Amino acid sequence: MSAATAPVAPPPLTAEFVGMPAEHNGRKRFEFGIRFSEEIPGLRLTSVKAALSVTDGKIVAVKRAVAGENRRVTVQVRPDGAADVTVGLAATTDCAAAGAVCTADGRRLSNALSATVQGPPLLSVADAEATEGEDAAVVFTVTLSRAASGEVSVDYVTRNGTATAGEDYTRTRGTLTFAAGVTEGTVSVPILDDAIDEGEETFTLKLTAARGAVIDDGEATGTIVNSDPVPTAWLARFGRTVAEQSVDAVRERLSADRTPGFRGRIAGEALPSVTGTGTGAADLADGADMETADGAGMETADATDADPFAIPEFSEGERMAFLALLAPQDDEGGDGTADDGRTRSGTAEEAMPGTAFEIVRETDGGLSLGLWGRVARSGFAGREGDLSLDGDVTSAMLGTDWTRRDALFGLMLFRSRGEGGYAGPTASGTIEADLAGLVPWAGRRKDGAPTVWGAAGTGRGDMTLAPEGRDAVTAGLDWSMAAAGAEGAPLALAALGGAELRWRADALMTRTDTEAVPGLAATSATTTRLRAGLEAAWSRSLASGATVVPRLEIGLRRDGGDAETGFGVEAGGGVRFEDPGRGLSLSLDGRALALHEDRDLKDWGMAVSLSWDPRPETRLGPSVIATRGWGGAPAGGVAALLEPEAIPGADDGAGGGAGSLGLEMAWGTDLSAWRHGMTGSAYGRVSGSPDAESLRLGWRVAPDLGFPERLNHDFWMEPGTAGDAAAGAGLSWSAERQSVRSSTGIDLGAREGGGIEAGFRLTREW
Repeated sequence: MSAATAPVAPPPLTAEFVGMPAEHNGRKRFEFGIRFSEEIPGLRLTSVKAALSVTDGKIVAVKRAVAGENRRVTVQVRPDGAADVTVGLAATTDCAAAGAVCTADGRRLSNALSATVQGPPLLSVADAEATEGEDAAVVFTVTLSRAASGEVSVDYVTRNGTATAGEDYTRTRGTLTFAAGVTEGTVSVPILDDAIDEGEETFTLKLTAARGAVIDDGEATGTIVNSDPVPTAWLARFGRTVAEQSVDAVRERLSADRTPGFRGRIAGEALPSVTGTGTGAADLADGADMETADGAGMETADATDADPFAIPEFSEGERMAFLALLAPQDDEGGDGTADDGRTRSGTAEEAMPGTAFEIVRETDGGLSLGLWGRVARSGFAGREGDLSLDGDVTSAMLGTDWTRRDALFGLMLFRSRGEGGYAGPTASGTIEADLAGLVPWAGRRKDGAPTVWGAAGTGRGDMTLAPEGRDAVTAGLDWSMAAAGAEGAPLALAALGGAELRWRADALMTRTDTEAVPGLAATSATTTRLRAGLEAAWSRSLASGATVVPRLEIGLRRDGGDAETGFGVEAGGGVRFEDPGRGLSLSLDGRALALHEDRDLKDWGMAVSLSWDPRPETRLGPSVIATRGWGGAPAGGVAALLEPEAIPGADDGAGGGAGSLGLEMAWGTDLSAWRHGMTGSAYGRVSGSPDAESLRLGWRVAPDLGFPERLNHDFWMEPGTAGDAAAGAGLSWSAERQSVRSSTGIDLGAREGGGIEAGFRLTREW
């Protein structure tokens, strides 16, 4: 057969995809066609479907493009999701196999086909975090998996987690739009700075309703990291204040008079002894030297055996005075009347400062046993950044101690309550803390030798934090402290002109913890303090018999922890003039924190006092006592120098404030014509402070000094003042017959805004 007559081989059977889309939307089916190189008579659509393969999608239909023709077929595919869909058509290797595509003369499909249809752009949002602070925000990054040919948009909204919209962050919702070709955008959620350390808080950003893209990861967690100072900064100062009050009590017990007997005061007024006499001018709460109560009529309990640790039995009079101290006021804050005839006015809270008692007894074995109590109130203020902090702490302490030779051992129980708050540009609120605990201590005191002591304490309670406009949060509170110190005995140095020197040093460490509760992180606040001070005083006698005592003081301190920190230098001094011949005493004292690394810590105090009593041996004649103070504690030796009532940042750094004023004038007359030894005194008393002022006018009848305290009368009235519109009047009298003392009091009071109160009391002591 010649080449011209040889049969021509038929062309191979081929196929191609036509109309294949570039991308799908992840939800709707897409369609494409298969075009064969020639008509295939008898083509079965099931064979075409079997020859097709689809990844991440499903074939939902295979149809002839033109009815009755087998050259073109149409295929519909539904994607499984947003992933790319790959479509393949396999070449035929065996016309007898399933899915074979062959012509009538047995020609097989010779080529394989494959195509990928891109899925839609995928939207994802990533987790984000930010530290709470002014103008802070959590910024979320939203990304597209690839650039889109057109505009893409998606809605977003925040949802609460442990963080709450309106309290911790600003609720945010809106639409984020991507222009064609852009693959990244951001959503900013503002954080609300509340000054409270709530720990890490979270919320969620959710993407919804995407257009032009599919949401792949549509939720992200926003974390707010807290480094706020509340309550840590407040707790540090509260815990330190409680520790300072405890240390003050320990120091007072170290220097306390161990003379057997009972001594006590309520709101600065002396409590009666068993015989009804006052305990003198001793102010236990201030740690001054105490006068011994008149021992007449007081029985000394004998030890039951020779055991040196036997606890003596207290007399009935001591027990009654102790109970009177524990309940000095009624719940309504009515006035109480002292058994010595003087009236104590004010609420129970006002009466707490200046309240103290002490009972000291001795055993046959030489052991001195003391039971004591006191109430202390002090305040603190400070700054932490742009946040101001303040608080008042009142502590009631009850303790017992034992002294044998030079060694002292004691145990103190206390209950403290602190009230204060915080304020700043973005947040404010109140804080209250209740704490109960115990402080064991020991010391050594010997004449002519340094006094050394050490104390440790622990306590538990709770703290309530109430941010403005939000619900209060209460958490458990743990407190601990350790302290030690020493104080030198007075030493006269001729090289300094005969100056009497005293030195003092101590160390204090506190830790105050709160547990984690919803809305508040666990906190731990610590403070440390090292101090040393030196005082020098000179006494000079004048030819007139008067004495002048100038005094200089200097102290060093190092503060650390979560309150004020840094080194500081304090200086103070004063001068006291006394003329016994004229009954005149005048003093001027001042103290200042001269330098401190913490520039916000400011403190100073100054006071002048005058007393005049030309006849101190009697109640007859005139007497005047006047005081004027500014700022914190103005004096008191090295102790006051190292224990100022610091007011950080107060009065714009000037320290101090409006100060306090006290003035009492009296004139005693002889009433012997009425009853032998009796005196009558007209008196007026004015006192004032930045918070309150009062005026009292009265007439007091009492035995002259040196006569038995058997009869007392006191009539008084308090007209309203500018600082306190309330007014009151009262009458009290007391008498003693045959070892039975009776006291009666009547009080009337009118409150501002209306209302009258009346009270009547009758007490008897045997």
